[in-house]
Amino acid sequence: MAQNPIRDVSSLWDAFPGNVHIAALLHRCQEMQVSLGISLVPEQWLYHPKYRTIYVWEPDLQEQSLSFLVLIIAHELGHAYDFDQHPVHAQLIKNMHWSKVPDFVEREAFVNGFHILKELKIPFSMQHYLMMIDQQMADQVRQQLEEEMCCLLSPRPASALTRPAVNGAHHKAKLRLLPQEQRACCGEYHQ
Repeated sequence: MAQNPIRDVSSLWDAFPGNVHIAALLHRCQEMQVSLGISLVPEQWLYHPKYRTIYVWEPDLQEQSLSFLVLIIAHELGHAYDFDQHPVHAQLIKNMHWSKVPDFVEREAFVNGFHILKELKIPFSMQHYLMMIDQQMADQVRQQLEEEMCCLLSPRPASALTRPAVNGAHHKAKLRLLPQEQRACCGEYHQ
């Protein structure tokens, strides 16, 4: 357990380890107007879309590796991206216990989290990322990322993908998708 638990939520930002990659993720939180709070659920980090808050299990800040912290922050920010882009997902889980959230919502958060790491140029390989996720979920995340990479690596012309709004402005993602008629990569159509 952490020796000095954080009582003041405003000091939570400063309680994270001093690391350039964690700092970049926390800066992204601020850009997206995502707050931090203290999780009261043992060993759980949670994102609440209504309050735009990542609830942090504070002992992890001293007890877990930097890799774990990078992954979990990216994952929770992945939820923020998903709920901004798909408000119906936030509505779906509105009255649901956190342990009952559907796999597809968790998968989207992991996929978005990986994209966030790449956008911020945080050196986290897909293999390392997937090793830190439950195997069944990791398989789903790998499949979705590989399908996206199939489209990304296609030599055909691509149209730009727009990321969800942050502070009212859309961000041009570095990701590119093929035009609708050319998205039949890996044997599936991607919407």
